[in-house]
Amino acid sequence: MAGFLAAELVGRIGQPAKWNERERRYLTFSVAHNVTAGRNGIPPEVLWVSCIWFEAPQKIAEYLTAGTEVFVRGRLSVHTYRTSQEETKVSLDITVSELKILHTAARKNEDGGQQAADPSASPEGKELDAAQDKTFYRDF
Repeated sequence: MAGFLAAELVGRIGQPAKWNERERRYLTFSVAHNVTAGRNGIPPEVLWVSCIWFEAPQKIAEYLTAGTEVFVRGRLSVHTYRTSQEETKVSLDITVSELKILHTAARKNEDGGQQAADPSASPEGKELDAAQDKTFYRDF
């Protein structure tokens, strides 16, 4: 019987999510998780997790911006790779099966001030109804 290693993660997105077009369309983003809090001048220890989401809802990508706090659940995997300096590195990856936006990052207004991003409003100003659009938050 094949095993399944599940993971749950709460953290903040580092850079805006990106769509990739290959054999299957998928969304990628990285989430930073603070393992330890910074104290007495010592910076916090941060663990970066790469996320890949197959069949992600089209609308969700515009809300997965830098600083957005998310909950991610999925299949955990570890990969090794070589850098251009011939160093061996390890990548911790999650294949997403569930994602929830916990807190959105602030966006700049036209006048330079900040406002909280609203995941229930589309960029055109039309409200998204999560009850009508069941693919906005995808739970399996």
